[in-house]
Amino acid sequence: MKTLRSQLLVCGFLLVMLPTLLLVILFFRYEALNAAEIKSLFATSALILVASMLLIFRGSRWIISPLRQLTEAAKAIREGDFDYQMEARVLSRGPLETRELCYTFIRMSEKIAMQLRTMEKANEIMTQKEERWQLALRGNKDGIWDWNVITDELFLSDRCHEMLGFAPGEGPTTHKSIYESVHAEDLPVLKLKLSEHLEGASPNYEAEYRRRCKDGSYKWVHDRGQAMWNSDGEAVVRMAGSLTDISERKQMEEKLVFLSMRDSLTGLYNRAYFEEELRQLNDGRYSPIAIIVCDVDGLKLYNDSFGHVLGDRLIQAAARVLSQAFRASDVVARIGGDEFAILLPRVSRETLEMALERLSSSVGQINSDNEEFFLSLSTGMAMSHSKQLNLSRLFREADNNMYREKIKNSPKTRKAIIGSLVKLLESRDYVAEGHTQRIAGLCVRVGTELGLSEERLTDLRLLAEYHDLGKVGIPDKILFKAGPLNTAELTEVKRHCEIGHRIALSVNEIKHIAEYVLKHQEWWNGKGYPLGIGGEEIPLECRILAIADAYEVITHERPYRPALSHEEAVSELKKGAGSQFDPFLVNIFIKTGPGHLVQKVG
Repeated sequence: MKTLRSQLLVCGFLLVMLPTLLLVILFFRYEALNAAEIKSLFATSALILVASMLLIFRGSRWIISPLRQLTEAAKAIREGDFDYQMEARVLSRGPLETRELCYTFIRMSEKIAMQLRTMEKANEIMTQKEERWQLALRGNKDGIWDWNVITDELFLSDRCHEMLGFAPGEGPTTHKSIYESVHAEDLPVLKLKLSEHLEGASPNYEAEYRRRCKDGSYKWVHDRGQAMWNSDGEAVVRMAGSLTDISERKQMEEKLVFLSMRDSLTGLYNRAYFEEELRQLNDGRYSPIAIIVCDVDGLKLYNDSFGHVLGDRLIQAAARVLSQAFRASDVVARIGGDEFAILLPRVSRETLEMALERLSSSVGQINSDNEEFFLSLSTGMAMSHSKQLNLSRLFREADNNMYREKIKNSPKTRKAIIGSLVKLLESRDYVAEGHTQRIAGLCVRVGTELGLSEERLTDLRLLAEYHDLGKVGIPDKILFKAGPLNTAELTEVKRHCEIGHRIALSVNEIKHIAEYVLKHQEWWNGKGYPLGIGGEEIPLECRILAIADAYEVITHERPYRPALSHEEAVSELKKGAGSQFDPFLVNIFIKTGPGHLVQKVG
C-alpha cells in the first residue's frame, strides 16, 4: 500500500509542476509582466500546488483504503482466518461500492470453496469406488472384459488371464484373436449369439463354449455381456461383460447325462436307454434287425459265496466280452442284475453268427486266463426281416429263447462252476498233497467199520471233498496267517460253513449233503459253530469227518505249526474225546489203524 501511495503522490506532484513550469517558461518569454503579476502568478501556482497535493492525498486515501480492505479480506480467506466477525468488520466501513465488491468477493470465495469441497468429496468417492472395483476384480471368480468395437482392442482382467493359464498381458488382445481360441464346434453358436445381440435381436449377449488355454487344453466358459451404443443409437461402440469358468458344472452335467444313459457298474447302456432305442427303431427303417438277450450264469452263487465284490467283477467281465464282440453301431445294454441285451440294426445272418462266435471265443479266453471265477452266458436270439416290426415282441422272443437255453444247460453249467470252485480250492496250500483224498479214505474206513450203506459211504466221500468248499470265500491273508488268528479273523473263518452250505444248496449233485457241510464244525459238547448243537444232534457223517479231518491236520504241516507224529495225533484225539469229538467214534477211529491207512493213502 505504501508503494502505491508514493507512486500516486509522485504522479500528482508531476501533474502540479507541469503548469507551474509552463508559467515559468511564459514568464521568461514575456518580459512585459511586472512584479505584481509575477507574484500573483507564483501565488496562484503555489495555491494550485497545495490544492493538488491535498486532493491527491485525499484521493489516495479513497483508493488505498478499499484496496487495503480487499487485500486484508483476501489474505484472511487465503490463510483460513476469515470468519463472520471479520466479514462484519470489512462490510461495515468504506465506500458502498467497495463493500459490495467485498461482499461479492466473499460470496464468490465461499462458492469456490464449496465447489472445491464437492470436488474433493467426489474424488474421494471415486477413489473408494475404484478401490472397491479393484477389490471386486481381485476377489471375484469371474473375469471381466471390455471390447472396443471400433478399434477391436480388448481388455481382459487378471482373472480372465489366470482362468485360461496366462500371465497378465499374455492372453489375447483383440476380439478377433478370441475367435481363434474358441473350439471349432462351438464357434458358430458363439458368432450367432453375438450377432443377434449386436443387431438388437436379443437384449443381452450370453453364450457357453470351450476356450483354449495356454497349455492347449480346453475349458468350458460362460460368456455374457452387453453392448453400448453411440449417442445416435445407430452403432455399437463398446461391449463389456464377464467370463465364468463352468468346467466343473459341465463335467457334472456330462456325468448326469452319462448316468441317465449308462449303467454305473459296467459303463454299458442302461435299461431306460435300451427301451428308448427299441421305440426309436420300431419304424422298420433299420430292418433286418436282431435282438440278443444274455444272462450271466451262477451270479447268485458267486454273490452268496464270495460277496458282491466278486459278483461285480463277474458282471464287469461279461460286459467287456459283450462290448468287444459286437459292432460299434450295436446297442449293448445291461438291463438287469445279471441280464444283458444287444440290439443289432441292419444286421445280416452272417454278421450275427460271426458276432456270436466272437462272444463264445472271448468267454473261453477269459475262463482260460482267469482262476477267480468261471464265466458262463446263457444266450437267446431273435431276428426279424419284416418292415412291420414289433420290437417288444421280438425282445420277448429272444428272452424266452435265452431261458430255454439256460434251463437246458443249467446242470452242465453249474457243474462247471462248481468244478472251477473246487479247482480254486485245490490250488490253495491247505488242500494240497491229497488232503481231501486222505480224509475221504479215513472217513470211509470208519464208516465201513460202522456198517454204513454204500449210499452213506458215498455221501462221506462227497463231504470229505466239499466240506471246506466255503473257504474259497475266505481271504488268503487269513487262511495262510502264520500266527494265531484274532477275534475278527476267527469270525471270518467261521463263515466258511455257511458259504459252503449256500454253494452246496445251489448244486443238485451235492445238494443232499448241504446240511453236512453246514454242521461239520460242530462239537460234541455243543461249543462248535455255526449252530452250537451237540451230541447226537450232529449228523453221524459230520462227527466222523471231524475226527478224520483233525487227525489229517495234526499229522501234516500247516503255516502256523509243524506236523506231529501218529502217536501225538492219537493223544490229541483222546484229549478231545467227549468235548470236541464223539468218544465212541474216537475209539473206532483208533481201532481201524489210521496210521497204516494214512501211509497207504499218502
